[in-house]
Amino acid sequence: METKSNELSIKNPDSFLLVKGGSKHKYISIPFEKILYIKSMSNYVRIFLTDEEHITYHTLKHVEEAIQERTEFLRINRSEIISFNHVKQVDGYQILLNNGNKFMVSRSYKHKFDEFLRNRLPGPGIR
Repeated sequence: METKSNELSIKNPDSFLLVKGGSKHKYISIPFEKILYIKSMSNYVRIFLTDEEHITYHTLKHVEEAIQERTEFLRINRSEIISFNHVKQVDGYQILLNNGNKFMVSRSYKHKFDEFLRNRLPGPGIR
């Protein structure tokens, strides 16, 4: 039974991301569907939502690990994770969000990006 509870704590079945707030015992619950993208700022991350933004003391790697079970998020370069729930268009390795923000997939993340797209296209897709 012990192993099972540990496995459950690794996966995040919740519909929100819980992050540290500005003070010692403050935490903020962020609904996944509101996240547009997450940007690294050294040991902090800035989480851009549809209606606001939050800065929290976490590394991008730790946030990426916390959301790894979520299929809509993809890290596209060293400093950014985007939510495909808010992607309007992909043109090569340029991504346009619904709010007009543009992102580029870096060379080291292109293979992962291509695989992400391929797995979501209907039919045989582009191979």
